[in-house]
Amino acid sequence: MAISSAITDLFKSAYELVASLVGAVYTIIQSFITGVFGLFTGFISFIGDIFQGLIDVVGGVGRFVAGTYLLQFLVIILY
Repeated sequence: MAISSAITDLFKSAYELVASLVGAVYTIIQSFITGVFGLFTGFISFIGDIFQGLIDVVGGVGRFVAGTYLLQFLVIILY
């Protein structure tokens, strides 16, 4: 009885070892893929923020220039 129990425990331990290794490999691969997707979405967000900033700067400069010329135009017309 002791030998069959020892062999059964050996196979259970081997199964648990293989299951643990497969789980670790799965976790590593999933973490890597999640990191790649996070990097990609972060890069897309970064590009979007750059274009949003450029639009804000150009709009601010355009508003300043238009306001300045509009005031000069009104001053010229009123005087």
